[in-house]
Amino acid sequence: MPNLQLKCAPFLEKIQGKCGFCVPLEPLILFTGQNFYIVLSLGQIIEGYSLICTKFHRSCCGDIPIEQIDEFEKNKNLVKKVFEKVYNKKMIFYEHGQTGVCMRHLIDNMQNHCYHVHLHALLVEVDIFDLIKEKIPNYIRITNFRELTEIRNKKLNGGAYLFYENNKEEKFIFPAEGIKLPQQFLRRCIASRIGKPHLFDWEHHIGWRKLASGYKKLQPIFQKYENKKI
Repeated sequence: MPNLQLKCAPFLEKIQGKCGFCVPLEPLILFTGQNFYIVLSLGQIIEGYSLICTKFHRSCCGDIPIEQIDEFEKNKNLVKKVFEKVYNKKMIFYEHGQTGVCMRHLIDNMQNHCYHVHLHALLVEVDIFDLIKEKIPNYIRITNFRELTEIRNKKLNGGAYLFYENNKEEKFIFPAEGIKLPQQFLRRCIASRIGKPHLFDWEHHIGWRKLASGYKKLQPIFQKYENKKI
């Protein structure tokens, strides 16, 4: 929608060549906590598609300090509670865990890419486990993000991984260090599985109309929780 595009334009200009999560898209923020914020994602594969991000720079979910994980999981549970209530659909979550870059202008200069925690949350009732397993046969099943942090630091030596949680709340880590994956790999998997493969490319399919509709439905509810300081 034109109004929302105008509000977002100054923030989009600020992030050129910088970390797009250290400079939050304020017009799309749904909730702000002590160490994390929840924001609607550009590239709305489906309405309500959101990101849970750290306020301060961290490279991936496996890099979140142990003392902040409880808050992170509370934010994740809040997203699940609000979104499933509003849309009456099950959710999946995923993270690329330092496996690639999502902005074209950074692809040729990967060493300068600024990784920053952003856990993807989508209301889609599809499973992409088999598509991930085709690329990365090995996986580790986990139950929470404390395990993710411990496994990344101890078993994966701080290396790259993919995280995926299906709508049955089953969680998986796929070790991805040294594995070449297509740009926006997990977005591609989801877009393909819902029958709209072109939507993987968020830069060409931002979804302003879905963003405006999602914000109108979700922000007032999140605001109530923010006022309660969960």
